[in-house]
Amino acid sequence: LSSQIKAKFRAYMTVSDGNPKDFSVMEHAFEDLFHPDLQVDMGDGKTIEFHVFREGVKDLVQLGTKAEVLSFRDIGDNQVEYTSKVKNPKVDTFGHSIATVKDGKICHIAPKNDAVKNFYESRESTEKEQVKGSAEEKVMSRGAEAGAH
Repeated sequence: LSSQIKAKFRAYMTVSDGNPKDFSVMEHAFEDLFHPDLQVDMGDGKTIEFHVFREGVKDLVQLGTKAEVLSFRDIGDNQVEYTSKVKNPKVDTFGHSIATVKDGKICHIAPKNDAVKNFYESRESTEKEQVKGSAEEKVMSRGAEAGAH
């Protein structure tokens, strides 16, 4: 179990070399590593699913993220424990997680620190700011149009 997942994990992480790139470069490695039923615990009873996790990874790759596996070990019961370092212009953090494997792919991630949670929370607040800014721009442009008549 451990050597198969470790090889897939390294192939996936190697793409994140610090240079911005399109997700298509790592899409195969991502789908080879993560199960479509993936669930990532966010704490407080919240989880994110495969497609949300995938969008977050896509953002990281496009930002030019450097990701490294620092440790990786089989802990039994189809589980592996790993630590990683992720760094880009917005994030510089260490992650520590336990992953459960099903059908040769990671199907569940239980972070042991707040690195993953903090990333997705910051991503959500950025998206909310963008939506809010877009809505404010529409209101302002409508006001300008009304004033021009």
